[in-house]
Amino acid sequence: MKKSVKMTIVKAVSNRSTKTALGVVFIIAAFGALYLSLITALPFNAAYYAALPIGVAVTVATALLADKKRAKYYVLGVVAVFTGLAVSVGFDIFKNGLLGFFNAAVRTMNSSRHFGFEVFVADESFGTSFLFAAVIAAWFAEFSLFAIKKAYVYICVSAPVVLALLFMGMSPQYFVIVLLVVVYVCLMAVHNGFTVRALCSYLVCIAVVMLATLPCYFYTGSKAVDNFGNSVTEAFENAAYGKSMPSGKLSDSSGMRSSSEVRLKVTLSGLTSKLYLRGFVGSDLNGSEWSATDKNAYVENGYQGLIDYIAKGGLPTTQYAAYSDLCKRNNKYGITVENVSADRRYIYVPYTLSEYSVGTAYYDMGLRGSITSPKTYSYTVFAPDESGERVTQAAWILSDADRSEKMNEYIKLEGQYRAFVYETYLGLDHDTEVAVQGVIGDFETNSVNTATQFIRSYFLDAFTYADNCDGVGKSFATDFFGGNISNANAAYFASAATCMFRALGFAARYAEGYSVYFDGDEETQETQTITVTGDATHAWTEVYFDGIGWLPIEVTPTFFSEQAPDFSVDPTDPNGTDAHPSNPPQQEPEIPTETPPTPDIPIIIPTDPVEGNVGTPVLLTALRIMVPIVSVIAVFVAIVLLFVVRRSLVRIKRRKMLSADGQDFGRAAYKIVTEDCKHFGGFDSATLEKLGVPEGGTARFIRIAERCVYGEHDVAANERAFVLWYIETVHAALTKDCGFVKSLYYKYVLCLVI
Repeated sequence: MKKSVKMTIVKAVSNRSTKTALGVVFIIAAFGALYLSLITALPFNAAYYAALPIGVAVTVATALLADKKRAKYYVLGVVAVFTGLAVSVGFDIFKNGLLGFFNAAVRTMNSSRHFGFEVFVADESFGTSFLFAAVIAAWFAEFSLFAIKKAYVYICVSAPVVLALLFMGMSPQYFVIVLLVVVYVCLMAVHNGFTVRALCSYLVCIAVVMLATLPCYFYTGSKAVDNFGNSVTEAFENAAYGKSMPSGKLSDSSGMRSSSEVRLKVTLSGLTSKLYLRGFVGSDLNGSEWSATDKNAYVENGYQGLIDYIAKGGLPTTQYAAYSDLCKRNNKYGITVENVSADRRYIYVPYTLSEYSVGTAYYDMGLRGSITSPKTYSYTVFAPDESGERVTQAAWILSDADRSEKMNEYIKLEGQYRAFVYETYLGLDHDTEVAVQGVIGDFETNSVNTATQFIRSYFLDAFTYADNCDGVGKSFATDFFGGNISNANAAYFASAATCMFRALGFAARYAEGYSVYFDGDEETQETQTITVTGDATHAWTEVYFDGIGWLPIEVTPTFFSEQAPDFSVDPTDPNGTDAHPSNPPQQEPEIPTETPPTPDIPIIIPTDPVEGNVGTPVLLTALRIMVPIVSVIAVFVAIVLLFVVRRSLVRIKRRKMLSADGQDFGRAAYKIVTEDCKHFGGFDSATLEKLGVPEGGTARFIRIAERCVYGEHDVAANERAFVLWYIETVHAALTKDCGFVKSLYYKYVLCLVI
């Protein structure tokens, strides 16, 4: 008779010293694998590796004292006190270590997944990193105690953590993954034995995990993976916030104005006839879809901290208002917006926004809302420039003769932001540039007004406006400028105009939102409330005006006037003069135009440390990084808890059943055994005997059950004890040598328990 390897292991570990040695080895291996999986996923930091011996020391102490009463709690207390001292006494050191660790994770994810997360200002010295790493190592060592005592807990928690690291682009060294899998296999072997069948299962597990994780180390940005992640995120956001606009997806834009559902209710009092309430802003055209600016643009090329830095002067969220204040304008009025059914990802505001209290400035792309944002919000805005058909630079921008200190500060901040704008919002991919140049030809201009008229004229001659437009393929620019589209809507025209403006040298972006018209009397300035329905959904181009900021340009036929305006300019206008063509094409009165070329304004990128991060609050940035990791762990823990709770409820129910007397006890015992055995071929003595249940025990159990049910026998204490022993014996026989995974299935799915 062959002796299984398992029996050899059992005899070997029966010796106390051998058992202790094996326990210490496996706990150290578990700690090392888990800790190394974290620190090897980050850029090399000697301080993190220097803390490794501390974790090993705590691991050894915990393992050696694990079987002694209260001793292990002393070790836990020492770790807790050490953590408390690190946090309280050396809080600044601990905080810098925490932020440095966070920054290391951010840099890793930015380099591998191009997330564009921001880093914190912190003293990332050896001492701060070592203190924080020592605390982490000590707690990892305490957690590793589960490796021997409750191996399934260690596996169920550590495995999702490593998978979350891989998902976030923090790939541990491959030797660590191998070590972790070997530790898992050793733990399963200790608990379930090294039978030949189990050994084959372990080898298969190792092969599967190795092959599954190997691609992670060759992943360099698969579009399929990124698109899948984006699709999941978009589906979640659409469910949470609603979807009422194409949000840059040109293939979804057909019929975007066909809904009569109420989206917004807008109330205001002021001298205006039209508002562009901006929601989505797109800067990168990928095929036929606009996306927001790559967040790496904010953390690379020397622009770290720029948005927070210039926000002190109102840029870019309230830039036009800051400019108007310096021009001594006072034509402000209030607006109240009630979001009825519009996409709540955005706070809908005009370009002349002056003050706001709802929403978060999302980098330089407008205000973002959240699930908790109020549906009704109010803000203050400036009325558009009195000239109506154009916006011009004020004289103080062109000359520093009469500049105040605030004006000089504004010019400094605007110059810094403008450098970012011209580096970020002029780019076109090769196919788009070729397609656009085929239409533009040799046309050149340094005037936004002239470029606008050229673009409008081209649209009027070559296309017909239709909300239900022609379909678009994989490349919008190729289809639109190549003659494959004749019926276009606002999203198409705005997209094409954005590409054309960029090709002509103007920083431009694509925008979506709602165009709102008002009919109030400018003399009375009566308060108006307008109900904005889905047919007011619109798209337009926004162009950056040097010294002033982003302003909307209307290019969609039927939405701008086809009558040439009066281009006369008042020479006494303190706002300066406008550059325009001598024979302008048709234009709309509301369109802003460009000034003559401005003198060079010093562009200074801040190099001093800037408190805070770029654009988004620290908490929001932390949540963006931690939510995916915490979500994976939370879902997994919730599933585990669900099965644990179910098992507990079954246990309570069965114990209550077996606490009865007479017939009820006999029926309960027989029902429990037969229900559990039906999953294994049925309840019969021959089958149970093969599994190791003594035949005599089965016969006695049946006699006791029958006497209780049919003879109304009051069960004696020894008989009750035997029945309970028999049920436990049957359960042990059914789950014997079943392997780690099956044992979990039998325990928590079939609930073989009393």
